[in-house]
Amino acid sequence: MVALKLERNDAGLPTHIPYSTTDDLGNTMVVVGEPNLAEAKNVMLGVHNPKKTLANPDDDGQRKCVEVWFNELRLSGMNEEAGYAGSANLSMQLADLGNVNVSGSMHTRGYGNINQKLNERNRDDFYQMTGNTNLNLGKLFPSQWGITLPVYFGYSENVSTPQYDPYDKDILLKEKLERADDKSEVRKDAQTFNSFTSFNVNNFRIAGSPESTKKRMPWSIKNVDINYAYNKQFRRNPLIESDQYVDQRLGVNYNYQLKPLYIEPFKKMFKNRSPYWNILKDFNFNPLPNTITFRNDLRKLFGETIVRNINEDPYDLPILYFKNFTWERKYVLNWDLTKSLNVSYAGTNNSRIDEPYGRVETQEQRDTLLRNLARLGRNTYYTHDVNATYSLPFKKIPALDWISVNASYNTQYFWTAASLLARSQGNIISNNQTRTINGQLNFSQLYTKSRYLKALNRTPPRKQVNNDLKGKNLKNNQMGGNEQKEEDNKQKKTSNQTLPPRPKKHKITVDSIPGHDTLPRPELRKQLRERKKIGKSPLPQGTGCLEEKKEQYHPGTQYRYKSGIAFIDDDQDRQFQL
Repeated sequence: MVALKLERNDAGLPTHIPYSTTDDLGNTMVVVGEPNLAEAKNVMLGVHNPKKTLANPDDDGQRKCVEVWFNELRLSGMNEEAGYAGSANLSMQLADLGNVNVSGSMHTRGYGNINQKLNERNRDDFYQMTGNTNLNLGKLFPSQWGITLPVYFGYSENVSTPQYDPYDKDILLKEKLERADDKSEVRKDAQTFNSFTSFNVNNFRIAGSPESTKKRMPWSIKNVDINYAYNKQFRRNPLIESDQYVDQRLGVNYNYQLKPLYIEPFKKMFKNRSPYWNILKDFNFNPLPNTITFRNDLRKLFGETIVRNINEDPYDLPILYFKNFTWERKYVLNWDLTKSLNVSYAGTNNSRIDEPYGRVETQEQRDTLLRNLARLGRNTYYTHDVNATYSLPFKKIPALDWISVNASYNTQYFWTAASLLARSQGNIISNNQTRTINGQLNFSQLYTKSRYLKALNRTPPRKQVNNDLKGKNLKNNQMGGNEQKEEDNKQKKTSNQTLPPRPKKHKITVDSIPGHDTLPRPELRKQLRERKKIGKSPLPQGTGCLEEKKEQYHPGTQYRYKSGIAFIDDDQDRQFQL
């Protein structure tokens, strides 16, 4: 039956017309269409009593009454053809340049695991190969250039050749190849082939010599890095002649960072003035931004699918294309205008590079593509985000340094282009903004500005508790009346803490400087500034200052001064630091 079908196909006869032949025993066999024993589900057996016609004049044309017996129909024997399989792996390390990995595997028809049945074994010849390499090509250049060039390349493919022809599954592919004129084309149509190609360059940059101490300038090539990726998938099978998908990405990034250069024009002008002038003394500004970033990401997608013309019809099936070419640009700017005022901007612009349908093969199509690329594409989406934060300078004012206030402002803008099919509907824009103010009051710091509130806010020392509480209570119970009163008076004296008197301020004048009437005026001013700076004036001769001042200060009490004050005992030549 299979030979009859092959005989008709080799003769090039149409399949919809019955084709018959007679064997050596006089039996007639007829085939119509493309019967396939591999997909047979039912078999019909019967007896045919044809009508008497001119084609069979010997027939009597009478009805027949017969009894027909059919013996059982079964399959006999199993195909126990053996197969084999294998795999191999190779890995090489190329010193510090990179590495190379290669692997492969295969199996032939008839191969299977031990636990598989005969009808579960492989019915194809399968081959698979994979190779990839990682190389740091920057090692091939002089080290003082500081080139970083990591490269990855990978390729893999697998081929499956079936045992039977996929179009005539009851015919061995080997038999069909013997009858075909173009054997390679027939084998290619029957195979299932898949391949994947990848090529990547990640973060290519020229950093220069690591020992260089030169300041990086905005136009330096060191601020630029490049990324590129190429991925291609290809497959073909008995139904699809070609199906490929190519994804290409190119990224060019620019990033320049600066250390803040704060300029304080009034710092020296108010150097020795009151702390209330700190708000002007600490005034500053930064003339240059901290960070400037510009990113370019181009992505081009190309897909092409060609469906195989199995029936060899006179017309060609249309080729299906999928194309998408986009360009994304990002802008980032961070600027500390002052130490307390920061402004940041982040914007994104998406555009589409329009190109002709299908493959770009003619010069006119290439010119159209390059012209649209030079115009930066057709904008489809834009957004930006602006954020500003400011800390109010209450810390610079001594009377208000217990207050902290932070303010922030954020605004966003969105723009979306209308579809080319609905330009009359217009574009879409939207925006929003957020304003925030946060305040904090530190009353503990406020209390330190008053001597009375500071004493109340001071945490009393923790009392030492005797472990033998019972013995202490027993001792108190045994004390007499007079002793009890004396003990109560002592506790009252210790509990009532009196505030120490405010120390007297000693005004520093020119008259307190020895020899002020004979010193030159510039020298006199210089000594006066130095004495005001250290916060003390010359002590009178022969005066025991420690004895004079000691009644104003109490042991165990803490005092805060803007600068330390030293007391000197002239008689004993000793120095005490408070």
